[in-house]
Amino acid sequence: MPERDLLSEAFVEAARHQGFSCRILSADHIVLHGGRGRFETSLANLRRVAAGEPQANWFALAADHLATGIATLELATHDGVDSFAAVRDSIRTRLYPSTMRAEDAVRRMVAPGLVQRVVLDRAHTVAQVTHEMRREWQVGEYDLFALAERNVRADGPLEVTVHEFDDPLAEGLPLSLLSGSEYATAHVRWLGDYPVTGTAGALVILPAKQHMYAYPINDLEVLRAGAVLAQLAVNGFAEQPWPVSQSIYRWYEGHLSLAITTRCTESSLALIASDNFEQLLGTLPE
Repeated sequence: MPERDLLSEAFVEAARHQGFSCRILSADHIVLHGGRGRFETSLANLRRVAAGEPQANWFALAADHLATGIATLELATHDGVDSFAAVRDSIRTRLYPSTMRAEDAVRRMVAPGLVQRVVLDRAHTVAQVTHEMRREWQVGEYDLFALAERNVRADGPLEVTVHEFDDPLAEGLPLSLLSGSEYATAHVRWLGDYPVTGTAGALVILPAKQHMYAYPINDLEVLRAGAVLAQLAVNGFAEQPWPVSQSIYRWYEGHLSLAITTRCTESSLALIASDNFEQLLGTLPE
């Protein structure tokens, strides 16, 4: 007899409370139908959140996850979307994996594997801003991104903590954790505002939406830092809710580029440096 999926059951029950019927496509994919329309949702992030919570909290977590889907549906059907003047202070931005389905989302590529999207912060939910919405607001794409970044910066800076790890490989390395915002990944665009960069920029990872790690690039100690960051990136991407990337990037003078690609199997982790990063290594002192 198959084991019950209690989290999926909690989500279906929350959906019924909101007037939706559910069709389960797979363990993590559900289609909802109701008077407000139809939408499909994934439970993958919900499962990661629930993994660290007692079962008694699962219904509330499922209801929050459902609310995000409903908010996106309402935006898509223009329910509750006012004039641009009414929503401009709620416009935000953050980074997403480039492989994530986007449809009509306002987005732009910032580095291999990473895209920046414009979103609408609606108190307890975040929904994507689409080009259709942008055209109705009569706002250019460049201006919309500029506004979104200004609003994120106006929310305040991230918290920076020099992180120490119980790992001999990380001993003495100034690895910084940047966190404290739903839009933490957007701050990589202005990473130079933080005391985490060196003469040749910084190595940075964005394993999940709410935090980043950075290491200042000054010398060949960056190789040791890269090995530590690779493990953090892979583990965070595999385990944290809302994963973003398991690659390692280089920030330099406001630009983000791919530094190291990580490839993992059950028994090994391979680090593959980009051509540009290998060239940089040849210029760094020991």
